[in-house]
Order: sequence, then structure tokens, then C-alpha cells
Amino acid sequence: MGTRKRALAEDVGSTVTDFLRLAGYSCCAAAAVSFIGLGVANAEIKAVPQASIDYEHNSNIFAVPAGDPLLVAQGDLTRADTIGTYQAGVAVNGAWGLQKLTALIEGREIRYSHYTDLNHSEYLGDVNFLWVRGQLFDGNVEVHRDHLMALFMNRESTALEVDTNQDERANINYKVASDYRLEAGVLFHDSKTPLQGFTNAEIKENTERLALRYTGVRNLSYGLEISQLNGEFNDSVSPSKYKQDNIDLVFGYGAKGSISQLNGSIGYSKRTDDSTDATTSGLTGSIDYSRQVTAKTSIKAELRRAINIYVVGGGTETDTSASLGATWAATALVTVAANASLTHSAYGQQAGGAARDGGRSDQYSAVNLSVGYQMLRWLSLRTYGKYEKRHSNTENFSYDGTVVGIELRGEYR
Repeated sequence: MGTRKRALAEDVGSTVTDFLRLAGYSCCAAAAVSFIGLGVANAEIKAVPQASIDYEHNSNIFAVPAGDPLLVAQGDLTRADTIGTYQAGVAVNGAWGLQKLTALIEGREIRYSHYTDLNHSEYLGDVNFLWVRGQLFDGNVEVHRDHLMALFMNRESTALEVDTNQDERANINYKVASDYRLEAGVLFHDSKTPLQGFTNAEIKENTERLALRYTGVRNLSYGLEISQLNGEFNDSVSPSKYKQDNIDLVFGYGAKGSISQLNGSIGYSKRTDDSTDATTSGLTGSIDYSRQVTAKTSIKAELRRAINIYVVGGGTETDTSASLGATWAATALVTVAANASLTHSAYGQQAGGAARDGGRSDQYSAVNLSVGYQMLRWLSLRTYGKYEKRHSNTENFSYDGTVVGIELRGEYR
């Protein structure tokens, strides 16, 4: 426990420093938007302060079966805990002409009733600038940074591990002819993922993509996209490099605000990994469908298959998932939302020290239900519940658990 507390103290110090730096960047960005807005006719700048208090009871915070060796090793077999989350932030929206900017910064304090050594701080910041130049060019530039606790279901540990992720992306679209659009983009991803024995573990990735879409049919677009991802593990269980090539048929139907919208991609991906000399390939893609069924009811369905990295093992993880959700506006003040999802995860060859994860196969399912009540124009109350279950062909990775909670949220508009 002493080691945990020292780690917590170091994490708090690092979090405060990072949060202040992020706050400075975001405030500067917001100030820059306001300055630009003042000099442009018809500019609109809006800042919305927001805060929330959330209490939830989780019957299985470590995502392990009863009597799991991880619990035995820590000397405490308790799996349930009550967690309080206190959040405050501000969202900024700016628009002048066709240009738009959104910015969000928020900080959170998470407090556990039983496992107090898991108490920690988190933050999130995002700045996204969408630009348009004449009839031919448009695109966006976005920077996103978060400092979040890693889910225990994704780690083989009961220790506090807080990841710091930063994404920097830029996209540009060019109208080649009246019916075609050329799209190009880059994404730089840097993720600090501390693990037991590897406190400085880090993952770096950069992705480049190029696509050509046909847009000659109203509300319909389709085309071909190619992309390449290059990544590397540093100071980790697998200090190595990997590469992934993708080719996809991309498509979209329905303009923003339409009754029905369909977006997605279907293609082929191939990943090679230096540390294992393994190759993982196959069908990948995603399909998102949403529909406003009635004035009060909407549905959303998603299908996804992707080749990802397994942080703990230093190898690959292929995830295939499906979800279906519905939202019902029972009254002008009450909203009910439900969602069910299923994910199959297949683990490929892992780096040394994580051999037991090679060939592992998990089936994870979850059901969520929430009821929201708009008490006042600026104040809302939400109650929610979740049941999750994972079955694995590897010992000690199967578990189930429930979460129930209540959230009070305010926004000054």
C-alpha cells in the first residue's frame, strides 16, 4: 500500500502540472478565438461553464472473479466499492462566417470509499478548428489531450494506472470536380501507459490517409481510402515497432440533421510486428446507422471490427463489436436511454512475459439503462445502471458485475 501512496502522490503532482499547462493552452485558444471574433462581423462566441457530481456503486471494480489471485496478492478480497466523481469545466463555441471553433476543458476528482489509495485526478482538453476556404477547400485541425485512469478490465493489475494521451490531427478536403472530393489527413498519437514494472511505458503512432470520394448523388457519397499507421512501444514489455496498412471502401448517406444517417467503411488491414515477427490481417471496418423513428424516439446501431494493440502484452488484439441503442423522450423533461453491446476480442501472439495471452479469446457483453430529468433549465439529474459480463477461454479473465449511480449536472447557459 505504501508503494501505491507514493505513486499516487507522484501522479497528483504530475496531474496538477499537466492540468495547469493544459488550462493555459485552452485559455489562450479561447482568448484567441474571442479576439478574432471581435474583429469579424457577425461573430458569435459562447462559453458554457459546467459541473457535475456523480456517485456510483460498482460491485466489481477490478473486473475479476471472486478469490482471484490478484485479490489474494493484495491481501484484500473486497471487489465492491462506492466512487464519487466531482467534475468542473467549460465549453467554448465560436463561429464567424463559415469558420467554427470548439474548445472543451474539464477536470475531475475521483474518490473511492474503500480503496482510498485509488483516489486520483483526471483531466480532458480538446480544441477543434473547422475551416472553409471558398468553394474548393475545407478541413479541420484538432488537438486532444486526456489524463484518465486505465480500466481494470484492460489491465492485469489492481494497481492505479493513469494514462496520458495526446492526439494531434489535421484534415484537408479538396473539391476536385463538381462530383468528386479528395481527402487527406494525418494523425499523431502519443500515449503514456504506465504498467507494473514499466512506469515509463509509452506508445507513439502516426497515421497518414488519402481518400477519393464521389459526391454526385444527393446525400450519398462513396469512394476509396488508403492509410498507413506506424507505431512503436517505448520502455515497455515490448520495446518494438509495428506497421499497419489499410485499404477501405468508404461511404456515407444522409446529411447532418437527416432522419436517417449511415456512415462507414469496409476494407482490409494488415499489421506486422517487429517484436514477434507476427502478421495479423483480415476484414476490418465500421458501420454506424442512426434514425429518428418518431418525434420522441431515435435508434442507433454500430458494427465494428479493428486490429488494435494489447498494451499489457505488447502484441495485437482484434476486436469485433456490435451495439444497439435507443433514446426515448418520454416528456419534455424526461429522457430514457438504453443500450446493449457485444464484443469479441481475439488476442494474437504477444511479446515475452505475456505468453498466456496468446490465443486468448474473450466475449464481453454489457447492458446500459439511464433515465434523465431536466429539473431546471440549467440543472439535470440522471440515474443509471449497467450490467457487464466477460467470458474468456483463459483462466481468471471471466467476470461479471453491476454498476448503479446517480449524477447531478449543471450548465450555466
